[in-house]
Amino acid sequence: MKLPELVAIPASSGEGLAAVDVRALEFADADEWDTRVRPSLPRGRPDAGWSWRQLFFLARLPFRRGLAIRAAEGVVGLAVYNASSHLLTDPRHSAFYVWYLSARPECSVKGIGRGLLYSIVREGMLSGAMGRISLHADPAGGDELLTLYRALGLAQVSAELPGYKRQPNDGRFFELSSTAVERFVEETQRRGMLG
Repeated sequence: MKLPELVAIPASSGEGLAAVDVRALEFADADEWDTRVRPSLPRGRPDAGWSWRQLFFLARLPFRRGLAIRAAEGVVGLAVYNASSHLLTDPRHSAFYVWYLSARPECSVKGIGRGLLYSIVREGMLSGAMGRISLHADPAGGDELLTLYRALGLAQVSAELPGYKRQPNDGRFFELSSTAVERFVEETQRRGMLG
């Protein structure tokens, strides 16, 4: 299934949509985030201490990728993910594992997280992973981050299942399975975000 590109995100004003550009993560995006956005992030926010300049180089390793979403004011979202992983609920199924994801607060658009995840789902579809994704909700995000991922339609993985080789399961893993991808895409389309 070929999915359309993400072209817009709902405007923060609640009036219409704002055009966005999705592209492979460039060093300029990481540098802009670290100099213009990160200093304004609230303390305690999981990504407040991340250096996107360093994460840019992580995205250059084999099977790793990065993407950026840009709106009128510049970079509004960044992600780094592993394109060679699997679901915890069924290790036979390949998935893209989202390592790092940051959405700019207080900007012209809202729904940046959905836009980032959709763009990764789309690439997963094009790459043969059927759009499946997996991620870990940083404990610093507390219950609020768990609620956010559930609201996006991701399923929380049972803490009873083993985690990944280098990351034990603390009950904060989420997945978007093949069956949930269709609903996620439909909801993103319903919001008018796709071209």
